[in-house]
Amino acid sequence: MIRPLFGGELYFSPYRTEDKTPVVFEITYIRRFFLKPEVFYVLNADKKQVPGGVSKRPRDYANAKLTFNYNSIFSPFIEYSYGREPTKYVLVNSRYRAGIELNFDWTQ
Repeated sequence: MIRPLFGGELYFSPYRTEDKTPVVFEITYIRRFFLKPEVFYVLNADKKQVPGGVSKRPRDYANAKLTFNYNSIFSPFIEYSYGREPTKYVLVNSRYRAGIELNFDWTQ
């Protein structure tokens, strides 16, 4: 299946030094074009994915993430997503997430 696409990514890290990256801001945008009609999915009242129809319309997806690298292990972040996320292309309608990433470096 062929799905042409275009998009871009921006990675911005102010106040960066050689050994520390205190703040990271990432943005991703992707627009996919379909050559043949494909099924897309929607969420029903029970929050289950069900087929929503068939369409050739382009599908957009955008994601923005701000990460604060507190130290070498803990990195709290906030994230925003919008659009139709592959592979089922379910509409992600203004999803906000917050969390903590844990980074471990095992050396032998």
